[in-house]
Amino acid sequence: MIREVETIEHRPKYLLPFTAEAAQKLYDMRNGNCTLVLKDESKGDKSPISVESFDQFKRLEFDELWEMVSTPRYKLDRSAKDNLNDAQYG
Repeated sequence: MIREVETIEHRPKYLLPFTAEAAQKLYDMRNGNCTLVLKDESKGDKSPISVESFDQFKRLEFDELWEMVSTPRYKLDRSAKDNLNDAQYG
């Protein structure tokens, strides 16, 4: 009989449950720059998505925060002179 190892995985186990107070305590311990990101590990090697404010990170429910940061935002380019303001339908 021969045994083969197909995969070895490493997954962190967090001992501190997520609460606003625990997040604040860890955030206060940072030294230098700190970036808050969310990452959907079920999608493979997709890039993490930045969370803009620590207040949002600790205050919002995960699903609400994920929806907010993962929804693409587009800025309308008004330099195209698309005449949207003068459009008449009829």
